[in-house]
Amino acid sequence: TRNSLVSSSADIASYQKSIFAAFGIWHLAWPDNRQNKKILSMRSIAVPVILIIFVALLPAVTVASSLPLDAQGIGLFLGWLGAGSLVASLLLMIRNPYWVSCFGGLQQMYRWHHGMGVLSFVLLLMHPMLLAGYYVPLGSDIAEEYLSPLNPQLINILGWLALAIITLGMATTF
Repeated sequence: TRNSLVSSSADIASYQKSIFAAFGIWHLAWPDNRQNKKILSMRSIAVPVILIIFVALLPAVTVASSLPLDAQGIGLFLGWLGAGSLVASLLLMIRNPYWVSCFGGLQQMYRWHHGMGVLSFVLLLMHPMLLAGYYVPLGSDIAEEYLSPLNPQLINILGWLALAIITLGMATTF
């Protein structure tokens, strides 16, 4: 009976180690590995996170200096930032084994993908609202006309089409 108890305890310890390793919290249960695991974890996730943030910010940063500091400029900036975040989110769909290991597993990478997708959707929804806000001083009817899907301007038609495509794409994943 003593051997079965030891075997059982060893199995439990092995199981606990695999669970803690799977969740990336090995250092919480075994403090002697804490510092090494923390350093490896920070190094492995730093490269993809920096790359994703760079991709998300690049379009917005390139046009930021030419934008006015009013509702229209902020609306345009949020549009570019939302587009960059959407591209970064789409990059996180790639199941590259190196990236998966850097993010600590496919599940964690999908969490980042989901978070970036939600962020980009919110930024892209705020984009036309701020652009319409630019026209509020001229009259609320002008701002409403700007946001109307019946507005015949090509840029507004393309904006509504893009919103419909992004919404349909997101709706299929929830």
